[in-house]
Amino acid sequence: MEKMKLSLNLRLKNELIKYVLYSKVLVVFLPLFYCYGCKSPEITNNAQPTKVETKAVTSTFSTTDTLLAQNFNSSSSLPTYISATPNYTQFNSIGATTGSTVQVTNNKLRFTRNTGGNAHFSRTSDFTSIPSIIQYKFDIEVSGNSAFQTVATFQVGENFSSGNTSSGTPLESDANVNAKIAIYTTGTNGVFSIKDKDLRSANFAGNQTVTWLINESDTLIRYASPDGKTELVSANSWDLWLGSTKVFDDRPAITASKALKNLKFAFTAGTGVTIDLDNISVLNLSQSQNTDIAVPLFSSGFENSTYLALQPNNTILYRGTDFSVAAPNNWESLAPEIGNVKINFEGGDTTQRKAKIVNDPTNPNNKVLYYWLAKANALNFVKGRVQTDAYDGTGVKELYQSVRMYLGDGFNTIKNWNKECDWLTIFEFWNNKAWDDAPNPFRIKVTIAKPSAAVGTPLNFRVTAQTYNTTTGNFSNKWEATNTSYTVPVMQWFTIDYYYKEGDGNNGRFYLAIKPDGGAKTVLFNEVNWTQSPTDTAPDGLTDVNIMKLYTSKDLLVYLGQNGKVLEIYWDNLQVWKDKRP
Repeated sequence: MEKMKLSLNLRLKNELIKYVLYSKVLVVFLPLFYCYGCKSPEITNNAQPTKVETKAVTSTFSTTDTLLAQNFNSSSSLPTYISATPNYTQFNSIGATTGSTVQVTNNKLRFTRNTGGNAHFSRTSDFTSIPSIIQYKFDIEVSGNSAFQTVATFQVGENFSSGNTSSGTPLESDANVNAKIAIYTTGTNGVFSIKDKDLRSANFAGNQTVTWLINESDTLIRYASPDGKTELVSANSWDLWLGSTKVFDDRPAITASKALKNLKFAFTAGTGVTIDLDNISVLNLSQSQNTDIAVPLFSSGFENSTYLALQPNNTILYRGTDFSVAAPNNWESLAPEIGNVKINFEGGDTTQRKAKIVNDPTNPNNKVLYYWLAKANALNFVKGRVQTDAYDGTGVKELYQSVRMYLGDGFNTIKNWNKECDWLTIFEFWNNKAWDDAPNPFRIKVTIAKPSAAVGTPLNFRVTAQTYNTTTGNFSNKWEATNTSYTVPVMQWFTIDYYYKEGDGNNGRFYLAIKPDGGAKTVLFNEVNWTQSPTDTAPDGLTDVNIMKLYTSKDLLVYLGQNGKVLEIYWDNLQVWKDKRP
């Protein structure tokens, strides 16, 4: 009977997927990654556009709240993680009764049931915001088991107690529980499954990442799943994944009326069994009016085994995997949407331009990417170029990138130049590219500009959208915006977030925000305008992007050289998504 219900659920879900996709209904935004940092205030500082009228954006955008995040790396002392008034990294209670133990070891929370008793953690203080949709995620490893039995339970609901309940165990009554799963051991050491009522998943062994999507709302929602696809979960239901394998689909709530306010883990059976938990996180992914589905394409902090490999054609390939950040983080296994990635100079040698992985200029324990440009090295030495190309991707309609930047002292010297600076590009987006006979070339470039020739003029950010005439080889501005209210920070780390949405003058969008380290986030541009060629009747998304760029004129480099300066940009914490929105 249960299999028949599951089969019916699957058929219904397939029909719902078709309905959602063909009717273009967007229901909710569910990213599969989180930030341990606190949310920063956002200040809107609208650019003053030139040569074009900027349309306002009045949508309400999705929010993501980190309700709980703990990796047990900060201390081996258990009380560090417990508080009667917990913050988003703490629990109300972590404990064990006689016969069981709990401790932090090897940066994990370890529960062992030696001869009896029970052990638990609980988060009984209501979350700072009460979600209707959550992603509950944790790593788990079981050892020492030798019997087939249910040994532990994870519960989510409301009005939970910190320790043992009236049942004599930490288990909460189903009347207070919205959703729960159990850990079921086998007779083979280290092998376990997940259980829901009378259903059990396949067996797993070793350290496993559990991703639990719980929908307490009355709306069907969709989310970006751990296998990189899009999934649906019905109202008052939940899905569960181990790694990239979906083990439960649309399981019904225990008590649908109970809110997702509290957590409980109760370890109540098994002899000699140990359960290690790590990387516990809970995200509030509740619905907002304007929604999207964010899919991470790549991340790198340029740490660990990341290195640069010089190629015979004088380009450089990124190599290695950066385990300091969440996957996808392998430079040698990139998403097809990103395409082929390399550092491109277009000529020259190391006396003119360089790209290296070096120590952070402000923190020798942090590795960063470093661009150095001293002389014109490209196109018969009339311009200077160091850039990371992400070319020949499969096409992205909506692209979001975040990256930290640190500009060297040479940028301060530009302010004293007695000329305007209108050619100093740091990002560039091609839709379509202006080479290889591609039709309908169009680009958006982000530049650092000195808007006036007057000595001492501060530097500002500028965004320019241009068409390209394949016959004359000339670019023409479609629109341009310069934010003269915000001065470009120099010799200070800041994070740039940008968002590109393919579209015409009414549907295209380009957004860019900046957040200095320790400061507030400021929106510099929020332009609704052309982001594709007006002659392109069948736009197919971004396929070619310069994700980190340093590109300028010979004249500027000569001026800097005369003053003993060069251009330097340090890059860190690169993150790229598709279908993520500000």
